[in-house]
Amino acid sequence: RTRLLQKAYKQLKFSQVKLVQSEKMASIGQMVAGVAHEINTPLGYVRNNVELSQTIIQQTDTIISKLQLFLKQISGGEASEAQLDNILLEVSQELEEFKEDRVFEEIASLTKDSIYGLDQIAEIVMNLKNFSRVDRAKQAATNINECMDSALIIGNNAIKHKAKVHRNYSELPQVYASPSQLNQVFLNLLTNAAQAIEKSGEIFVKTWDDTTNVYISIRDTGQGIAKASLKKIFDPFYTTKKIGEGTGLGLTICYQIIRDHGGGIKVKSKLGEGTEFIIKLPIQKESEQNVAPDIALPEAV
Repeated sequence: RTRLLQKAYKQLKFSQVKLVQSEKMASIGQMVAGVAHEINTPLGYVRNNVELSQTIIQQTDTIISKLQLFLKQISGGEASEAQLDNILLEVSQELEEFKEDRVFEEIASLTKDSIYGLDQIAEIVMNLKNFSRVDRAKQAATNINECMDSALIIGNNAIKHKAKVHRNYSELPQVYASPSQLNQVFLNLLTNAAQAIEKSGEIFVKTWDDTTNVYISIRDTGQGIAKASLKKIFDPFYTTKKIGEGTGLGLTICYQIIRDHGGGIKVKSKLGEGTEFIIKLPIQKESEQNVAPDIALPEAV
């Protein structure tokens, strides 16, 4: 019986790991789709601007070619005065059209817009890199405000159609943590906040600290959570979403990540008014060991 129980336990742990990994991959899939959309928007108008610039360059090339022909015929003495007048008239008309259309001003504007679009793409890519932190150690001195900004940019596609985000950051000490894991927590809570809003609402992000801990609050003006559900929301597979919209592991993973960092997470909610998640992370140095404390059950207000 002991061997059977040990075997069943190993199978259960294996299944749990696979399910958690599946939830992470689903989150990554949603994130990638959102990032692709965010990149596609500036990329679209950069392409459009380049195509317009190409048309203008072709028009400019035509005028330059006619001017070269005019100068060649003047220097060679091959053309009659009437032919030279016709060429000069054509060039003058096209130059007048250029002047009326303000072509060079348009080129300057198109170039400026294109540079802005490319800067947007570069910012998204940089934040995606910061979000994953694949080039850094698993745990490092971490700026919580920067992590939150990265999560907001990566999750912008899921948030911008639902909510206006208000940021209230305090100047925080760095926390020794895994940036990519904290980014995952923030992104999950932010997208959940957006999904809790039916049509339009607001999301409030706040950070502050005391002598020993850093605090992060993510509050929305969504539907809220029933009091009976509050003590279950961190349980594996528990979800208030419709079938097919969630596995019920997102908040479980968030809970575990924060617990592994020696912190805590609480939730306050009221039906019809919204929900607030408050995360507490200890201010620790690299030499200090994270110990997961007992975390109080979610509170209802």
